Amino acid sequence: TTEATMKTLTVSGGQIGANGTLFLRLMTKDTGTNGTKTYRIKFGGSTLVTAANAATFEGNVSYEFFIINRNAQNSQIIRHFHEFNTSSAENQTLEGNTDTYDSFGLYTIDTSLNQTLEVTGQLANAADTMNIRSWFVWVIK
Repeated sequence: TTEATMKTLTVSGGQIGANGTLFLRLMTKDTGTNGTKTYRIKFGGSTLVTAANAATFEGNVSYEFFIINRNAQNSQIIRHFHEFNTSSAENQTLEGNTDTYDSFGLYTIDTSLNQTLEVTGQLANAADTMNIRSWFVWVIK
């Protein structure tokens, strides 16, 4: 299928500041085992994270994502972490049966200007589903 926007938010220019952090916590649920389910986190027109969940994965994923300005509004380090829960039980926490992944990256997105934070999803097979259960966005100064 084609990539579809699932969530979007405009972050006002200057809101993060030279030493601030934009924090995103995203909780998702994938169903079906027919194909890969790919989430992308984009900011300022750049794809910062691509997370492709295997066709055999069915369950919940918790993503944490930090955009940290480094003493300037156009210099960032990005940190991304996610945790898998392969149980589809609605009331089960993300503790226990999990796998984790984290990564870092350096970017030069001008946060003194309005920038769009966007989460997209793409299914390899339309018989599967991807859902955002919740998303929280904080600016920490």
